[in-house]
Amino acid sequence: MIFITGATGLVGSFICRRLLEEGYKVRATKRKESDMSMLTGVAEQIEWVECDLLDILTLNEALKGCTQIVHSAGLVSYHKKDAELLRKVNVEGTANLVNAAISRKVGSIVHISSVAAIGRSAKLKEIDETFKWSDADEHTAYGNSKHQAELEVFRGGIEGLDVVILNPALVLGPGPLDRSSSQVFKYVKDEKPFYTEGTMNYVDARDLASIALAAVQGKLKTGERYIISAGCLSYKAFFKKVAACMNKKAPTIEVNSYLLKTAYYLETLRSRIRGKQPLITQETLKLSQQHLKFKNSKVIQALDYQFIPADETIRWACKKNQSEII
Repeated sequence: MIFITGATGLVGSFICRRLLEEGYKVRATKRKESDMSMLTGVAEQIEWVECDLLDILTLNEALKGCTQIVHSAGLVSYHKKDAELLRKVNVEGTANLVNAAISRKVGSIVHISSVAAIGRSAKLKEIDETFKWSDADEHTAYGNSKHQAELEVFRGGIEGLDVVILNPALVLGPGPLDRSSSQVFKYVKDEKPFYTEGTMNYVDARDLASIALAAVQGKLKTGERYIISAGCLSYKAFFKKVAACMNKKAPTIEVNSYLLKTAYYLETLRSRIRGKQPLITQETLKLSQQHLKFKNSKVIQALDYQFIPADETIRWACKKNQSEII
């Protein structure tokens, strides 16, 4: 029995589907209010437990009889005000899961982390798994929480768990447009006019699910981390491709630092009026201006893997989301 956290999200749902296709038995966590739409057609094949990673007793009971864990649950936010919540959910929740796994003598854990946990440096244009995190570098609250969560997973490795950490780039796929990575599609859907000169690293949700399956099957070396990225695209090129698929107008205004600040303040005002989280924050503004490539050679060599091209991923995601986009 494989235990999966975050099964109702974009990443977790595709991992669930991939494991079920291969005949694995899956037990997954959810909450009473969880949106199950990402698992339409397969939800009934999953053994569900209502479980919060911050509830240690319930978590320990939920792991009874499980031999492996895929941990894909986590909070994604680039709002500084969410720093403490990010720490509690991503770090404390992961620590609880690791402790429960050790207590239940679970064999292995595949931790779905993020490239944000590897760190960034203004001095480098390319980063691989050997890059050393430094508190001297500027990190987002989200990146810091994912880094701390990885330390908990590696601790589990020292205490007897077989651990593999996957560090995906921005995960692209069909899903509710108001959720995490799908908001890049919403940005184009809403015909926002601005784009930055930066680049984005991306990966197809199906690729990530296939590599997570390989990790579950023991095809990746334990105690190691692997960057999961299909490549890089400029934001201008990405938005243009998405706009063509959606039949929308692509962003046409390349912004300088002054316009970026103006867009940030306007988006903040709009979000306050509507009572919704802003799409643009100070942290996302900084990230959107960076030119950084996360190298994928380690996982390609380990699995002889070929990633799905960006054009195919974008067409697939837009087609699947057609009813919501229109």
